[in-house]
Amino acid sequence: LRMICAQELYPEKYKFMEYVLCRASSFESTNWEACVAKGMNKAKLQSCSEGKRGQELLEASFTTAKELGIGGSPTWLLNNRESMKARSYPDITVSYCNHNELEECKNPPVAVEKAIESPKTCR
Repeated sequence: LRMICAQELYPEKYKFMEYVLCRASSFESTNWEACVAKGMNKAKLQSCSEGKRGQELLEASFTTAKELGIGGSPTWLLNNRESMKARSYPDITVSYCNHNELEECKNPPVAVEKAIESPKTCR
């Protein structure tokens, strides 16, 4: 819930991504406060995530995902309409450039063609 609250509280210049990326890199840690970036307010983030607003944001996210047929995370919506499952920087850039005619897209990086194997058993 803190990630979705960070997205609502700090959308300017994707500031929320600092928190999201930090938590993703240390998801096993319970010390979420360590990921609160400069310019973010820990108390606001905690209040949102532990209160009614956090639940509302989560329900809205599930509703949107269901309406769009999204069943996994993360899933990117490119230009608010194209589902994109790319994970690496080159793959994301190539997918973006395939749907946008921008000067920056004239020489995109090469897509990474690497299969990721799923574990055969889960414990």
